[in-house]
Amino acid sequence: MAAQPRQPRPLRRLAAARLLAVAVLVLAPAPAAAQAGPPPTYPIDWAAVPAAGGAAPAKDLAGSCLCDLLNATCTPYCCCDPDCPAGVVAAFQAGAGCLPEGPPQQQLDYCTPAEAFAQVNLPGGDFYRIGKRAAGEALLTQLLCISGDNNPSLGATYPDPPTGETPANAAVTACGASPAAPAPRGAYYFGDALAAAVPLASGATAAGRFSVPQPGVTAACAGGLSEADAATCRLPVPPDDASFRALCLDPLSPLSPLSIAYTQLAANPAAVPAINITIASASLLDAAGALAAAPAGPPAAPAYVPRTVSAPPVCTGVVARADYLIRYAADAATGAAQLASASVDLVLSNVSAADGGARVAVSVSWADAAAPAAALRPLSGAPGYLQGFPLLAGLRAAAGGKVAVARFRGGLALPAGGGGGCDPMGGAHVGFGYNTTSACTALLTAAQLAALCASGDAAAPLRAAGGAALLDAAASGAALVGAWGSSDAANAAEWLPVAVAGWPPPAPAWDAAARRCDGVITGFELRLATGLAASASNPQSKVLHAQLCPTLGSWTADASLAGGAQPYPLRFAARFAAIDQGAPAAALRPAPPLVVPLPPDLFYPFL
Repeated sequence: MAAQPRQPRPLRRLAAARLLAVAVLVLAPAPAAAQAGPPPTYPIDWAAVPAAGGAAPAKDLAGSCLCDLLNATCTPYCCCDPDCPAGVVAAFQAGAGCLPEGPPQQQLDYCTPAEAFAQVNLPGGDFYRIGKRAAGEALLTQLLCISGDNNPSLGATYPDPPTGETPANAAVTACGASPAAPAPRGAYYFGDALAAAVPLASGATAAGRFSVPQPGVTAACAGGLSEADAATCRLPVPPDDASFRALCLDPLSPLSPLSIAYTQLAANPAAVPAINITIASASLLDAAGALAAAPAGPPAAPAYVPRTVSAPPVCTGVVARADYLIRYAADAATGAAQLASASVDLVLSNVSAADGGARVAVSVSWADAAAPAAALRPLSGAPGYLQGFPLLAGLRAAAGGKVAVARFRGGLALPAGGGGGCDPMGGAHVGFGYNTTSACTALLTAAQLAALCASGDAAAPLRAAGGAALLDAAASGAALVGAWGSSDAANAAEWLPVAVAGWPPPAPAWDAAARRCDGVITGFELRLATGLAASASNPQSKVLHAQLCPTLGSWTADASLAGGAQPYPLRFAARFAAIDQGAPAAALRPAPPLVVPLPPDLFYPFL
């Protein structure tokens, strides 16, 4: 497609002003009681309308002043507009300049000097000019000729085509045939929505499409197709106890694991949905961000904990994270696919009515039915890290004398959140080579701050806010990061431990008079050393060392809150720094000597 010419600055300015005026009209909210109707119109000047049967004025097609876009009034910066006074035109010319007035004036070129002609017997007009251009002094330029004839009266023109339903007009405006309703296909193809049977409150099911929560314009969850790789959004919860209880106990609400277990997928668009989404694993997330295996058995609906004097109502066992895995069998030649199975790994947590919403993280992965489990874990390089790809991390695991790595989904994430603490499901993921920062808050009353400070554990407030999971794992030696972007979770030798500087820290001290806790951990910074290996033309990036540096600070309780909770800021960061490796080492063999060395006793005993 050819590039559009850039408009002159005054024309762009005029067009932008008009677009802004239109935008204001379109975006202005209509009154609540307004009824749908035709769009707003300009008033009609009936005095300018010709009488019935009268002849309409002829349309001038010369187009000699293309910027004259206003009737009977001066168009800004249009110097050829006859409605613009001479003084205004002079101001236009002295200011931003004139708008383009039309096509360039037509000229006739002559090969002879201009004084050789006394008169040119060709017509002139407003749209074109007959001019003479001076010829050169060389001998060959004195020949009498016309180099080109661009006279519009003599050249090619477009006849004014008739309006109305002529054959030519009807041919290009004919309506196409309405498409027939597509028949269900016997296979899925790339980009198709998955047919599903969605459970209803009556116990029946309704045909629909498989979808997962995704953020809309705001962070609130909206329905979305399952093609999403990963998404995090917030499901609103009602503040009143009765509505909150009804939502918690509803087995088909988005918060319930049963709404997932009761959904069935179709093997192909024409099949009856009969593939159950099996729950492959379920984990419980506590307030500190630690995971524990959920009790064995079939999925259960969330439980409701009523309000107490000191705590709002709580819904336990709600879905905080759902990682779907959909397996298919595809024809390599045509791409036609049949669904083989569907499973989900769940993380369950608790949500309070005071939270205002429940954060839900969802991911959907696709895999061939015959692919091994290891093929479902995306890598961040081959083998070195790619810039911006997730920093591989996990926890050391041991079983039967073997050591492996339980990789984090999505890579390493820093604590993040807001309002009421650090949300383990809404962390800030760290991309290799990209410095990352995040923040969240710890809501504590003065009594709670004093109690945590008196515990002697500098990380107790951070742990109470749910932001100490990575710090605790690193302090115990369980936290690992992948040295390579393709580090194998089955090979612990390709992973590096995360060291913790100055651990354990000194015990915090509580100053009762100042209502201040000194020496509390207010966050941490993860520092990573990186380097390059292999060929200088294709270097491979790797992590060389990882160290977590806790940040110590002081928190002071505000006496004016009279026992109310106060937010205390927590800040986290990940910083990458490349070591100085100097110039790449030469891998060339030494050059051969110019003269082949001879043994010293070659001429013995003569020399």
